[in-house]
Amino acid sequence: MQFAGLSSFLVAAIAASPSLAAAAATPVVTAPNTTATTTAALGLTPLSGAGQSCNDWAISGTTLQALCRNVQGVFQTAHTDISNCVTNSGGNLFCQANGGAGASCSFFNLFQAGSSVLISAHCGTGNGGNKETDNFDINNCFSNSNGALSC
Repeated sequence: MQFAGLSSFLVAAIAASPSLAAAAATPVVTAPNTTATTTAALGLTPLSGAGQSCNDWAISGTTLQALCRNVQGVFQTAHTDISNCVTNSGGNLFCQANGGAGASCSFFNLFQAGSSVLISAHCGTGNGGNKETDNFDINNCFSNSNGALSC
């Protein structure tokens, strides 16, 4: 079986590396009264959006704020401008580095549902009109980089 061979390889690799073996065996406090061994404890970065490792999201103007877990497993406050990772094209929101959506959109109704981080916006269409977008998932636009929000 391919999985059995892979798991045997991973166990051997962790056993051969004292730092990985220690990290794998070390529980990390992730929230009050809970523990888990995370990919951060192994020195790995999860391949997912910030909704997997950040919570308590808020927005003020165009500034996003969340509590994000760093590689030590500690939650810290992270701030970034939504314009850093979101663009407005014709009243539609898209993920894009240096997108500048804050110049033509007004954001509201930010909430987290599982790993999705949903926001609504009123955005200019470029021809004098406005368009409302509901439940745009900014989890697809932002990642958690050691407790900081990035694109």
